[in-house]
Amino acid sequence: MVKILLSLVPALLIGTSAAGAAGAGGAAKAKVPERVWARQMIPGYWSLRLENVQEELKLTDQQKEKIQQISEEYQQQIRQGYQQDWAKFREMSAEDRKKKYAELAEKRKKQTAAAGKQVEEVLQPQQLEALKMIELRIRGAAALRNPKIVEKLGLSEKQKQQLRKNQEKLTKKIQQLQRKSGKKTLDLLTPEQLDKLKQLHAEGYRAIRAQSQ
Repeated sequence: MVKILLSLVPALLIGTSAAGAAGAGGAAKAKVPERVWARQMIPGYWSLRLENVQEELKLTDQQKEKIQQISEEYQQQIRQGYQQDWAKFREMSAEDRKKKYAELAEKRKKQTAAAGKQVEEVLQPQQLEALKMIELRIRGAAALRNPKIVEKLGLSEKQKQQLRKNQEKLTKKIQQLQRKSGKKTLDLLTPEQLDKLKQLHAEGYRAIRAQSQ
């Protein structure tokens, strides 16, 4: 149960952060509020949600508004597609479900590529190049998990092996930090709040099971 509760901590932290941002007051009308960007999905260029990245790229208010619109339309497509494509999912056979998974994966891939292309058209050439470098910088070592990047860099087999070892060590450290941070967060709760959290988790789990049946 402790592990389950720890898995809820990130959501709690995000929810707290969002609530705090919402209470901070609205931004000027011409600007896109940070609390809106925080929950937007920017296809292909997720770092565009970050205010410091927007500042580094020197995005204009008009560019921000266009990118936000692209993001909202993309999310709307995903939501509508989910409702339409999965309406009869429970009635499908295992084989039909497998085909549907592949079909939806390809559909999502095309939607993401199209939306990403729209984002690129909003940016100036120098902004796009700078954004790609920022994406690479933010992802850091994680970028080397991409086979295409590894291939372009021409890493030797020895380098690949060492890279895998480093990534495994990093993953373990991250998991340890998450558990430690999660435990500290749960320790802040009173026994009554902890019981309420357990109840909320149980209710959410039952809802998910009901949807999958």
